[in-house]
Amino acid sequence: MSEQRPAPTIHFDEVYETYEGEIDPEAVISFARATNDAMPAYLEGRAVPPLYSAVLVLPSLNENMVRAVDNGAISGQTNGLRGIHAEHDVYFHAPLKPGQKLRWDARVRTVTVNKAGAMVTQSMQVRDLDDTLLVEHLWSSMALKSTTDAVGGPPLPDHRYPESARDHIIGTETFFLPKEQGRIYYEAAGDPAGHSLDEEIAKAEGYPGVILQGMCSLATAVGAVMRIAGDGNPDHLRRLAVRFSAPVVLGQELLVEVADVGTTENGTHVVVFEARQGDTVCLGHGRAEFRSHD
Repeated sequence: MSEQRPAPTIHFDEVYETYEGEIDPEAVISFARATNDAMPAYLEGRAVPPLYSAVLVLPSLNENMVRAVDNGAISGQTNGLRGIHAEHDVYFHAPLKPGQKLRWDARVRTVTVNKAGAMVTQSMQVRDLDDTLLVEHLWSSMALKSTTDAVGGPPLPDHRYPESARDHIIGTETFFLPKEQGRIYYEAAGDPAGHSLDEEIAKAEGYPGVILQGMCSLATAVGAVMRIAGDGNPDHLRRLAVRFSAPVVLGQELLVEVADVGTTENGTHVVVFEARQGDTVCLGHGRAEFRSHD
């Protein structure tokens, strides 16, 4: 009598591999330029853009998905193993520095199902070689029109845009994103996406034209948030969170709008933001938190 195999599942909190790397100062400068962020501290190699570490952890995200999600654990999936980038939430515990040596890992943290599909959130913790936690990415990927029985993990932290904040807009920035922006970002960050590089691929996937990689869209918007709401020191940033609501179409303008929410009892300054093309919200429910710098 053959032994019955266990049903396919998703393995939570399993670390299959630890990765190591170094923050290349030249790569930092290239990333800043490719995301329309000309802050002198980045271009002079004195600081690291908040989302640069996403470039480091992206391969671990993909590799962990292969190992942590059994074949068949997500049913009805048609848009690749990882799916689309749905939400992103980053916590900054200590600043990264050019030339710094780091290690990180990836693990499944939370799995949810809603009307859009099954969403897998991975936690990627970036540490120095003394094992001090520096940055944690909560990277949520959505398998559209799919479902899974392997739901679990702690609830995701809230970052909804409060409607009352619309009465407290503190600034906007508008960017024109040329059609070659996807290739510029790919060459700087090593993040290939056919729909960001080739018009025919983008249209075959149902887009009106080439669209921008989600992380480049977010990094571009965050640069505006930092200029509007920050004090010029990226080390004061504590958290960034966003929902990817619609693709950013290249060859068009992107408007980033920032609103002030106020200061919490512990001195954290909170702003919320959106990025829009016309009436379409591309990046929604954006939130940035800044530590007190008194």
